[in-house]
Amino acid sequence: MSDCGGRTFGGGPTIPSFKAGDKYLIMDLGGGTIDITAHEVLEDGHLKEIVEPTGGHWGGLRVNEAFTRLLQRLCGQDVLAELQQHHPTDWQELVDEFEKKKCAYKPGNNFSMITLRIPSTLNDECIKVSGCSLRERINQSFQNRLEFKGDKLKIDTSLFESFFTDSVTETVNQVRTLLRQTPQLHDVGTILVVGGYAESPLMRRAIIDAFEDRCKIIIPDNPSLGILQGAVMYGFELDAISSRVCKYTYGIGHQRRFREGRDDPRLRREHGGRSYVDDAFDKYVSKGDVVKYGQFQNGKDYYPVEDQQTQAWIDLYASEERDPQYVHEKSCVCLGFVGFELSPRKPGLDATVILELSFGGTDIEVRATEKRTGKVTKATCNFLG
Repeated sequence: MSDCGGRTFGGGPTIPSFKAGDKYLIMDLGGGTIDITAHEVLEDGHLKEIVEPTGGHWGGLRVNEAFTRLLQRLCGQDVLAELQQHHPTDWQELVDEFEKKKCAYKPGNNFSMITLRIPSTLNDECIKVSGCSLRERINQSFQNRLEFKGDKLKIDTSLFESFFTDSVTETVNQVRTLLRQTPQLHDVGTILVVGGYAESPLMRRAIIDAFEDRCKIIIPDNPSLGILQGAVMYGFELDAISSRVCKYTYGIGHQRRFREGRDDPRLRREHGGRSYVDDAFDKYVSKGDVVKYGQFQNGKDYYPVEDQQTQAWIDLYASEERDPQYVHEKSCVCLGFVGFELSPRKPGLDATVILELSFGGTDIEVRATEKRTGKVTKATCNFLG
């Protein structure tokens, strides 16, 4: 890549190495979401996350959705439904045609109209369902902005660019807000832009125009491949990011003693002459906490409910709230289950299990230790399905 006035594209050496103390922002522009993270380079060459990851559903699909809304206004939802149901191949070809134009479109070109090939079945369904052809529909509502001739639909460039407006505006505003309102990011010097949507010249231009005055913008020749290459490299050096900032609050669901005056009476359960609450959220780390790779959080003691119990199951949960009380709250999501065997024991013997969790990597690691026997069970929740 070569440096071109604060931004780098293709044609030269690789991205120069960052030195200790350097901070950079990564924008992963995908089809569904825009994901934003920030790292600082440490003295040993490892990285630490500066703030919790952020982003939103502003990816390339938002542009496709805007185009679909135009077709709905032009033809009607019933027409599109008929096309999708009875001519799915034609519909997919139309989607693919738009995708090509979207990725290739360059702002400021000399063309006044963008041309798409339209399947004849769309015009046929339009006539069948509404009694009007596409040309008649255009003359009624989109004169001078759309043209239809043969199998070609021509879209005015200003209308075509409007498909990108929501996606671009939301993305740029999110990064601008982060840089302005987050003290840890005030000295960020570089923005790395990767992901399939980063291949869009219009999105590239929007990012460069918005931030090149304050940051160096680096966009690889093939930003889609950058994601794959990074994943492979990370697989060989899992501790490259030595610490992360939790995006969610993590914990487990468990049964605990009922707290009079604090817990909802409707959740009270009686067992063995004592009052309990099921499905309480037992927090291990809070949203915004810094966690280190390979480091387990302080262990907590748990006890089997029955003396004859031979198995234990742990339900892992995440929440967008910092201090959830119960796992059935709207902010909570079950991530998975981990089960392990308990050693046989006689009634009355210590059955304490010390549970430790680690959140510093891409997995959640679980370590359960029987206090009496020293037996250790390990498991991983890796979110790979």
